[in-house]
Amino acid sequence: MAEEVPDFDLPPSRYMIQEDDKGSCVGTIVRYPLAGYGSFVQQFTLKRMVTNLEQPEEPPYNLPIEVNYTKVIFLREAAQKIKIGDEDYLLIHCDNILGLIPSEE
Repeated sequence: MAEEVPDFDLPPSRYMIQEDDKGSCVGTIVRYPLAGYGSFVQQFTLKRMVTNLEQPEEPPYNLPIEVNYTKVIFLREAAQKIKIGDEDYLLIHCDNILGLIPSEE
């Protein structure tokens, strides 16, 4: 059972996650520390090169894009369950975020 906690600020490297499904290791980051703290920035952003599908034979062959991540795969055993109001959340250290899932936007 999750412990009821008052509103709080997250220290560096900690994230608040809401599970996608009960007992899942996949969740959505709903709160993060202030910018510039921890191993990650506020939003997980990765610059990636993708092939220019409209004209693949013409330069540039690859175009830079930014992929923003809000969904993560995390180590459940390292998460602390909490309750704020009627909602259940998990608190986790950035070292226990195992994978990033691109948003569907």
